This record gives sequence, C-alpha cells and structure tokens, in this order.
Amino acid sequence: MENNERDERSLIEIIKNRRKELKISQEQLGKAMGGLSKFAISKYENGERKFPREYLPEVAQLLDLDYYYLSGKKAVIGSNSYADFIGRVVAGQPLETYPDPIKVEVPAAIKEKHPYAYYLEVDGDSMNNLFLDGQLILVDPKAEVKSKDIAVVRINGTETTVKRIYFMNTGIVLEPDSNDPKFRSILITKPTDLEEVHIEGKVVWDMANPFKKKY
Repeated sequence: MENNERDERSLIEIIKNRRKELKISQEQLGKAMGGLSKFAISKYENGERKFPREYLPEVAQLLDLDYYYLSGKKAVIGSNSYADFIGRVVAGQPLETYPDPIKVEVPAAIKEKHPYAYYLEVDGDSMNNLFLDGQLILVDPKAEVKSKDIAVVRINGTETTVKRIYFMNTGIVLEPDSNDPKFRSILITKPTDLEEVHIEGKVVWDMANPFKKKY
C-alpha cells in the first residue's frame, strides 16, 4: 500500500467492529458513504468487494475514529489545513456573509478532497437532528449534489437554506430534518420558481463552532 495504508483485512475489521460497538447500522454507514445500500456494505464487510477508500474521511467521522489511524497513513506535523468561515446560513433568509472571512481548521484529508470548500454557521433548528444551532458546516461548491444529499440552496433569488434535497421529474423537494414539527418540506415545481433555485454547494463535513464555547 502507498503511504503505509492499512491493509484491506485490517481496515474492514476496524470498521466492522467499531460500527457494531457504536450500534451503527449498515444502512447508516452506507448513508455516510454517499447513499450506498446495506447490500453493498455487507459485501465490503464480508470481503467480497474492496472497500472504497475515498469515503474514509466520512467513515472516520461517523465512527469517531482518527482518520490517520483508520487509513494507516502517516500523519505529519501540520497535517491540518484551513478553510474560510464566510458567514451564516439562515433558513428562509438571505445568506449572511462576513466582510472578512475567518480561517478555521479542517482535517487535511477533508481539505484535500474538497479544496474549494468553505464553512457556514447554521442558524436555526430546521436540521437539528443533524446540525445544532450554531454548528459549522463545510460546503463544497464544486461537489456534485445528488438526490438525498444535504445541500445549501438559494431559492427565490435571495432566500438561502440548508436542507436535504430530493430531485423529482417535476421539480425538487427541500426536506428538513428536525425534531420540531413546525418545519415542513418545501416543494418547488413551477418552472418559474425552479429557475430561481441555485445550489450553492454540498455539505461534506460538520463540526462544533470553536467561537461559541459554552464554558
């Protein structure tokens, strides 16, 4: 393996054992890996298919493991990089950007995979099953956004929100993921309204806001 990457058998054992330890289902693991099926995850864990290592950053995050430990790659001093923290995304409001972006640390493996990504602060509770109010999300404006992905979307020309997006033949659905029932799905089907929809980017990482410590 290049760069001392962990061998396949050892990698699978770590992932499978850690998944079971945390009581994370194969469906949840597949979801973190771009929406792969339980069947695909089973094939990887049984050694019938080679594990797709491009998903190791997401897998490490889900399983609360150090990326370099999981991958077997050698960590180097200064291996963390930085991304611009440019503003806040508020459901149903214009995207608020800061005049002077702040540099915030991001794991090197994530930065390498998403070199153009930037941080936004989540304002609100419409996605609080995934992101708490005030949490930072890393948004990649270059990444392909597929149905079921979490994305930052601008609608009506100015209103910006972060939601799970579903593409349909007749339009799109922006779905909240909240424990508050007041948040409802946004269905957009009119051609004139669809023309005003712009996908700002895909959410590829999240972390606690280092500027909002409660202690």
